[in-house]
Amino acid sequence: MGRLQRIRGKLVEADDLFAKALSLDAENPDALQLYYAAPLQCGTAQGRARSRKTLRALEPYVPAFIADFGDILWENGQDAAAIETLHRYSSRVLSP
Repeated sequence: MGRLQRIRGKLVEADDLFAKALSLDAENPDALQLYYAAPLQCGTAQGRARSRKTLRALEPYVPAFIADFGDILWENGQDAAAIETLHRYSSRVLSP
């Protein structure tokens, strides 16, 4: 439901639904990813550090989560951290 509300442009409602999903399962990787990304789409530069740390602890090797995190760091002016994150990701993916 949160994704549907986000697609409809109802970001506050989407954020509430992602928070509700996390209240039911605080370690759901998909809900954490969506909950983390929602405030960033609204222009909140800091996002939700706690959910991001939890997501990285639960799913440290999911390419989409790593790439999204690198993009988010870059969009928030953390260029060096973004480069490091994406470099570590690409070296894992592209190495034989």
